Amino acid sequence: DQERKLVMEEWNQSVAFHSSEASRSSGAHDVAIAANEDIIALLDEPSDIPGPEKSISHCCGYILDRYLQPVPPGAAGVLYLSIETIALNDAHKSTKLIENPFGPGTLYSTNKLVHNLNDGRIAVIGKADQWTNARNQKMMAKLAGSKGSGDGSAPRTAIEQALVKIWREVLRIEYVGIYDNFFELGGNSLLAIRVAAEAGHYGLHFIGRDLFRYQVIADLVTVVRLVEPDVAYCSMETRDWWPTLPNQRSYFDRNVVNPALWNVVILRKVASAANPRLLQLAIEQLIRKHSTLRLQFREFEGEWVQYLADESQSGLFYTFDLSHFDYATQLKELLRIGNQLNSSFRFNEGTLVRFALFHLGEQGIRFLIVVHHLICDAISAKILLRDLSLIYTRLNTASQPEEYTHNRPFLEWALLVHSQPAMAQAIAEQPYWAPRKTVSIPVDFPKGKNLVATADRVHIELSEAESAALIMQAQKRYQTSIDILLLWALATCMMEWQKQQFVVVTMITHGRECQWSHIDLSDAVGFFAMHYPLVLEIPSDIGLEAGVALVRTQLEAVPNEGLGHGMLRFIHNHKYVNQRIPLQEEGDISFNYLGDNDAPYNQSEIFTVAQEDTGSRLDPRAEGPYKLGLFSYISGGRIQGNWWFNLGIYKPQTIEALTIAFQQNLRRLL
Repeated sequence: DQERKLVMEEWNQSVAFHSSEASRSSGAHDVAIAANEDIIALLDEPSDIPGPEKSISHCCGYILDRYLQPVPPGAAGVLYLSIETIALNDAHKSTKLIENPFGPGTLYSTNKLVHNLNDGRIAVIGKADQWTNARNQKMMAKLAGSKGSGDGSAPRTAIEQALVKIWREVLRIEYVGIYDNFFELGGNSLLAIRVAAEAGHYGLHFIGRDLFRYQVIADLVTVVRLVEPDVAYCSMETRDWWPTLPNQRSYFDRNVVNPALWNVVILRKVASAANPRLLQLAIEQLIRKHSTLRLQFREFEGEWVQYLADESQSGLFYTFDLSHFDYATQLKELLRIGNQLNSSFRFNEGTLVRFALFHLGEQGIRFLIVVHHLICDAISAKILLRDLSLIYTRLNTASQPEEYTHNRPFLEWALLVHSQPAMAQAIAEQPYWAPRKTVSIPVDFPKGKNLVATADRVHIELSEAESAALIMQAQKRYQTSIDILLLWALATCMMEWQKQQFVVVTMITHGRECQWSHIDLSDAVGFFAMHYPLVLEIPSDIGLEAGVALVRTQLEAVPNEGLGHGMLRFIHNHKYVNQRIPLQEEGDISFNYLGDNDAPYNQSEIFTVAQEDTGSRLDPRAEGPYKLGLFSYISGGRIQGNWWFNLGIYKPQTIEALTIAFQQNLRRLL
């Protein structure tokens, strides 16, 4: 409470101090500045006053970030003024002028870093070049465990102190400086979500994706907004059932042949010293920690809802001794038993998770988790493995098991998404999600079927050297994240194939954050992953940097990480059939970046990856939702990906040609 009080006092004093010098604003992205002394105060030096007579009739300008993009209300940026309305000294015509990216004419940089306040004012923070130079001080602030050595890396304000504390706790390191890079310190996308959630406890609001753009605290503070801490839109009172999320509803809407067969399957080798009895105890505690594993589904008044099974039904654990078989027979048995476990789920009977231990003699021990996709996505699977390993280690070294409270973030999230404030926000996003483009990508066999039974893939993999260079270029040359470069390469090859200057991509994301939520979902298990259409338009005559920047800008323009599209499509349009909102259709190709599989998050002393086949996790008669899908990731220090397609509608050589073009696009970025 004391730390939050300091943050609020500092913020209020800052706004109060600067507002006496601030000009009036006419909108979120542009400012109209009246002729008064304020405009003179915004310039660098007395000699910088435009024109010898110091007269300004009316001046338009923009508050832009370092990518020359307009900043949202509450964020900070550099103030640029229109050259059309002011006369400049000759000294500034070569050093402070840029081409107006929003229309004809030229813009003049005032070299002032300002906050675009929500109430129409501009709060002056300081000189922009000092802010830019602060980014370069990071190279001088690489400390070896020192604390506040006076070199400029220590926090200077209460807001920075709060962020430093959060980073230290989340990253589990002793020292963090305000110029230290979050990702170089060991951060990743999930930890970024946790940082944003923890910041909410201090009344500081930003989203995890902001950390990809502002990777040091000195930059991050420029986009932080002050909010009430831990805003709760709904309560978790005792309930019999919970509504399903948009991504869950989209699955039920597909009317698949066997909806109970759609699983996440995890197979791991188990360390030889592992104790099977302790592993079973660890599973019981895992289910107590993640109540999502007890979820069941049933149809109620035409809608699918989810509810929790009794703890007595929590999970099923099996042990199979296959040590007396030779390895070839063991493989057949693993496949047979795996298929049985995959097909064993019933939505309203028992739980939707199975655990199995296989003793293979000289081949060691295998551990299998089969869990229905409606309660577990790819990130949740990583969380389950990590937590299971941690719980087992704790049981193996301590006599008393840890007690877990009934924490239900996934179900709390479901209630929040269905709340009135959340739906009002989604409806406000309606103009963005309006239909814009429609395109059906080419196929080789128009009358063919896109069935799971005929699904296939082409694997792509860059060398370690190429991967390292591309990852470095993403941050240094293009000032963005690796997923943006992958998305640009995909969009470019698809547009060349379609002979269009646009492509509609269905984005599949982790779905664990949005701007109006303070629920910490970084460690939650559930089916959060969501999908939404992204229309990418890239003119064929622009360069690499401009093309990548355009993809980044169009992706960043998506409101609330795309959640609103699913809410409108699967909640609003289901409920108000006669008031359906027309929406942009999803694309025929999906894109999913799964992150770094080499991260410590995925490593365990107990479990290592196993390669044996444990059966089909999908019904072979089911129809695929997309014609093509690119799942990309980093493994073994290499950028890799799988292009999924279907032999029922494509020739393999067609997809191989696409993958070659995709890899060539990536190499063009080097």
